[in-house]
Amino acid sequence: IFLILFSVTSASGQELHLRLDNVEELAEEYSPEWQAYQYLMDFRIRGEEAEVTRINPTLNYDLEFLDDGVISEYEHFAFLAKEFRTPGHFSNLKNRRDTAIREARQEIKTGQAEWLAEIRANFVMIVLIKNELDILEKVQDLTQRIIRDLEQRSDEGEVSGIDIQLLRMGRHNISSQIQQQRLILENEKSRWLTRMGLVEQNEVVFTGDFLRADFFLPNLEELLKELESSPSRLAGQLALERSSIGLDLEQSRRIPSFELRAGYNVFHPDFHGFIVGFSIPLPLLNRNRKAIEQSRSEIRYRELSLSNEEENQVTEAKQLFRSILFYRDKLENYPENLDDPEAISRTPIELPGGERMRLGTLADVRVSYSPANISRENASRMIVTQANIAGGDPRGTVNNLRENVNGNIDLSDGYVINFEGQFDQEEQASSTILFVSFFQWCLSSWHCSWNSVQ
Repeated sequence: IFLILFSVTSASGQELHLRLDNVEELAEEYSPEWQAYQYLMDFRIRGEEAEVTRINPTLNYDLEFLDDGVISEYEHFAFLAKEFRTPGHFSNLKNRRDTAIREARQEIKTGQAEWLAEIRANFVMIVLIKNELDILEKVQDLTQRIIRDLEQRSDEGEVSGIDIQLLRMGRHNISSQIQQQRLILENEKSRWLTRMGLVEQNEVVFTGDFLRADFFLPNLEELLKELESSPSRLAGQLALERSSIGLDLEQSRRIPSFELRAGYNVFHPDFHGFIVGFSIPLPLLNRNRKAIEQSRSEIRYRELSLSNEEENQVTEAKQLFRSILFYRDKLENYPENLDDPEAISRTPIELPGGERMRLGTLADVRVSYSPANISRENASRMIVTQANIAGGDPRGTVNNLRENVNGNIDLSDGYVINFEGQFDQEEQASSTILFVSFFQWCLSSWHCSWNSVQ
């Protein structure tokens, strides 16, 4: 005991790392709710055993004193008395006790299995909430970096302030979600630790990777066969068996019990001997109709309850099986790496007509490492495509592009294509030079004409 206390005290200041596979072990050691199931089992077993205890013999003593004023007499006798019943009665009592004990154990086992499944599900939910928080925090950091980058580009006039404001609103929504998920996480952790009896632990870390957990899924026939040996199904069958034994017990009580007595009697110092006797209650045959009818009603109730439970379990198992198949298909088709274009192209999507098709058959999926933004100019969205020209005249290249665009691309209403760049600046410079040269020529001609006139 000293070593155990020392080890617990030494580890109390350290982090306790929890995994899903050691939840049951910790529950058996610390959880008060798990211990309550054990106490309930002991209570029910002791109660059933107490009802089958045989009736012990009774020791009786009787003293009688008679006095008429002249002569006095006394009589005293001691005897043992024992109640007897038919052997079948006590056999039915033992069978009912054993069946009731097995039923109690199965019911407790069912409760423990349901409790443990709920605890494990809550453990997985806590880990998933932690993962969601990590993802939200990464998205928040990424959004903040994008906002800082766009603010710098906004100063240079490349992006509008509306885009930055929308991103700030999105960042605020993400921050609100993070605060909400943190509150939910703390509540779930506190509730889980309380049920597990680990409230006094300073720091508890929930570990596990359930985002891509592999699981074994039996076929439907195997799943239904497993249900036949489930604790709840066995408990229902034992309850029906106990009711049948109870009917036999009530029928055995139709034959009454009788009592035998044997002892020693002293009537007078000169007269003593032994006594033997028995007693039989009347009437000799007790029909016990009410108790027998009650037992038969209990049997009918147990049969109906067991039938309904079996049908409900089969229905729930089929629904669960279909749900697991649906989500397993979703997990198998989910892209393993969001940076892999081939994985993304294999993602199934549902068309408006109900048909399912891979994304790769509808679009070309490729990765582009550039900041995603939406540029606007003159109240219209704008997409900029840049290119460099090697081994050619910029103006001639642009003229060729314009001819190809006008001849091969059919633009919808509201769409326009503009060509801008160094060639545009060259055209503007050529126009300026032409204008200045013409103005200079005009000025020179006017000056010469003025001198000639003079």
